[in-house]
Amino acid sequence: MSFAKHFSSYKISSVKVCPLPQRVTGQIRQESELTICTGSWDEPQNRISLWSVQRYTDDSESLPTIDYRTAGSVNSELNVEPIQHVNHCGDVSAMEWPTPDFLITVCSAGRVHVFKYEREEEWGQLQPVEDKQLSNRSLSAVCSSLPDVIVASDSGEIFVTRLGHDERNRNFDKLDTCSINGLHVIDQRLELVSVNCGGQLKVWDMRAAGEGAMQTMSLAAAAASCRLGLLCVDRHPQQQHAIATGSTDGRLCLWDLRMGVSPIISLLAGNNAVSAQDGGKRIKDPEYSPLWSVRFDSSHPDRLYTASESGCLWRWHVANSDWLSVDVQRRMNVTPLLPLSPNTNQTHSLTPINCIDIMEDFVVCGSDDESLYIFHSII
Repeated sequence: MSFAKHFSSYKISSVKVCPLPQRVTGQIRQESELTICTGSWDEPQNRISLWSVQRYTDDSESLPTIDYRTAGSVNSELNVEPIQHVNHCGDVSAMEWPTPDFLITVCSAGRVHVFKYEREEEWGQLQPVEDKQLSNRSLSAVCSSLPDVIVASDSGEIFVTRLGHDERNRNFDKLDTCSINGLHVIDQRLELVSVNCGGQLKVWDMRAAGEGAMQTMSLAAAAASCRLGLLCVDRHPQQQHAIATGSTDGRLCLWDLRMGVSPIISLLAGNNAVSAQDGGKRIKDPEYSPLWSVRFDSSHPDRLYTASESGCLWRWHVANSDWLSVDVQRRMNVTPLLPLSPNTNQTHSLTPINCIDIMEDFVVCGSDDESLYIFHSII
């Protein structure tokens, strides 16, 4: 496994990998080349940035040594270089590459920005092409099913707009007062899943005439605690009915959209995680540490990654990708990916990990410690 930690000079709220590798130069192989976009939050001037990631393939090349402070020095085969920085209004709440040629960002100022990725001799540049004001409230999530772009706000609204059109063309759930924290397209028939701070998972049909959700599921049945918000959502790459979410009290929840009104599996990470690296020894994330991001690995559907407020980045593994089986907890292994913090027995960074993205054998995440973490070829 190759690993790199790169200082970005700002808190990273969102990270997305460009869907396709870019031009190849020198001795870098095409399959080892990556373009990453990051967005900032809580800065005097927020911005988005493009980064190139290249893996050394020449044995004679001198490999850089990165001092992580948390686990000594690691010899890395990854080289991270900045390509471009673009100022951005408001905190960057979320971003999406609907195609390799366009990047969409949403922000706390209620605006949607569209950038065209112009490929040049070596690396591309982002050029702004659209800027829409959709709301006077903060926008919180974005996903796409071209030509439609779907955006959610912290006032519970869902907007549907289109690239190249000046106005939004649809508005859902305008009476819901819960902040919508995550969106994901389920299939190409314009069905959408959302999660909100009230602990609800809702399924929408964007073709339907009404504005109500097709289906509503909730954490409420499990709740003796008031910490019921859902913060993030992702769909299994091969089973569109299998949904994973992360909650404000640190639960990894697995939902089956074909049945029930609540998650079929709810794992409180601090009490139920088993380390694959330490003979089955249990590992702990601090209690009630929110899960800010959850992502299935489309190249390896038996893997899922979570990032938490406490700075933990974990890989969850279930044999045969059977995430919805009744005994999944017994068969689940968890591998902590980030190095040991000094003078502790916990495997996590010192500040929140806010976002994760995955592309083939690369896993990238962004943190409040102003660092971009990149893993390649995790075994």
